[in-house]
Amino acid sequence: MVGDITYVPTWEGWLYLATVIDCHTKAVIGWAMDDNYKTPLISAAIDMAVRNHSISPPQPEVRRAMAPQPRHRPHCCECDCPLVAPSVVAVRRL
Repeated sequence: MVGDITYVPTWEGWLYLATVIDCHTKAVIGWAMDDNYKTPLISAAIDMAVRNHSISPPQPEVRRAMAPQPRHRPHCCECDCPLVAPSVVAVRRL
């Protein structure tokens, strides 16, 4: 989570807005407004974020199982050149 404070001019003076933002979803999860820039403004925004947002442990990533790759490539003949499928490599003859 990250917080930010900004001020907005109004006809009655400055309005201070404190926000708490969830870094993962980039959503505002807590905010508070007041006519001064003091600790209760920040505390109120954090309190709202705690009430509105539950912090849970991160979920494990789902990974797809990959087929095991052979350690040795098959060879086409005694010359030790690798066997390549004809659809993979195109040879152009002049």
